[in-house]
Amino acid sequence: SDRIFKVFSQQRKTQRLIGCSLRREAYQRVVQLGNRQAKFYYFTSRGQNSEIESRIESKLITNRKKMSKSYGDHTYWDERYSKDNEHFDWYQRYHGLKHFLNEYIPQSENLPVLMVGCGNSRLSDEMTKDNYSAKNMYNIDISSVVIEQMQKKYPDQTWKTMDASNLSEFSDGFFGGIIDKGTLDAILCGEGSATISEDMLSEVSRVLKPGSVFLCITYGQPANRLNYLKKSKYNWSVEHKTVRKPNQEEGKKDPDDDDLHYVYIMRKNKK
Repeated sequence: SDRIFKVFSQQRKTQRLIGCSLRREAYQRVVQLGNRQAKFYYFTSRGQNSEIESRIESKLITNRKKMSKSYGDHTYWDERYSKDNEHFDWYQRYHGLKHFLNEYIPQSENLPVLMVGCGNSRLSDEMTKDNYSAKNMYNIDISSVVIEQMQKKYPDQTWKTMDASNLSEFSDGFFGGIIDKGTLDAILCGEGSATISEDMLSEVSRVLKPGSVFLCITYGQPANRLNYLKKSKYNWSVEHKTVRKPNQEEGKKDPDDDDLHYVYIMRKNKK
């Protein structure tokens, strides 16, 4: 194949390989997929038909800019959830994270748990099925559409339309555990990401009970995440661990960085 595109669909995070034998066909394929706000990675043989290569690269940059503007806009998410209200979990399901959750946010503590940017994930429901208290499960999202949908499905839990960078409805130290699965990543894809991410993490630190843990599940490697997470103003310690992506072979002894998701563990200091 003259060109291979590795496409990660933001709608379902499923991976496809598209082979195009002609460069012009490749460019037309990019234009067609661009409206889906897919994220493209392509591999080319250098020095051949530089005009087409240049046009493809320009299209990719345009798509990234469109995507970055969308992810910080609640209207994008409202529209998305209006069109598709089926459950979808970014990165990991409960069974992939269970050992982290049980260790760092144990059921026995029976304290309020906050799900930041919950979307229509099954995670909080699956946690309640594993002896986490439904009445202590708080879920927030910037999209009022998905909050209304999830409230109808799981009325025993608390659902609030809320911006993660402003948690003023909650008092200091209210939560015994906080979980983010993809929200920080989405913020970092958007405009004004440095300020908004700092506001979000400051608020998370404020509402987290001293001694308790904030778990952040992300595709971001330490070199790209610790500079955001490891700041003295948040008053927490930071460590990180890894978990294999669901579609990776369990028998692979030495997984590549691209085979992993990262779990950052922030434990708030008691003083």
